[in-house]
Amino acid sequence: MKMTKWIIGLAVLALLLTALPLNASANTVTIAPGDSYTKTVKASLNEIMPYVWSSDVTLHFTITAPGSVVLTDEDTDYGSAVMTADQAGTYRFTWQNTGSTAATLNVMNFFSDVEHGISNFIWGLFIAVIVIIVVIVVIVLVVMSGDKKKTQPIQQFGPMAPPMAPVGGNCPMCGTPVDPQGMFCAKCGAKLR
Repeated sequence: MKMTKWIIGLAVLALLLTALPLNASANTVTIAPGDSYTKTVKASLNEIMPYVWSSDVTLHFTITAPGSVVLTDEDTDYGSAVMTADQAGTYRFTWQNTGSTAATLNVMNFFSDVEHGISNFIWGLFIAVIVIIVVIVVIVLVVMSGDKKKTQPIQQFGPMAPPMAPVGGNCPMCGTPVDPQGMFCAKCGAKLR
């Protein structure tokens, strides 16, 4: 029983370890005054591109579509949207620090991060299924080997009863007529004397 609990504990730990990469990844970047940070996303036509970001200072935020078409151009410290790609190609998300102090930028849930998260989820699920199958096989083997090791208790019998004399010429065990001079019943082999 302790072995089974130990194996189940290892399986739970393995599942937790495979789930770690599934968390939404946050990319924290420090942007010095006058510098910028750019994140690119390759998207197919009509592909959905969600994003969330925040900063401790106001940044100049731009989104540029393929062909250098500027979709967003604003000064803000937070952004969140779900965009749909109007055309296939590379989209650039750029944050520029136009202030006089360093900025801490937290970029979360970008399209590429979501795609990577889905890939991690599928692989994590695959690994979890393999781990569960291995754990089940190990548990079955442990239970089966435990059954083989158990020995049956030796039954102890009391002293043998003295043989019974046939009553009325019949075997006391099976009731078959017996030879009054015989030592054993001809049918069941019971000892008569």
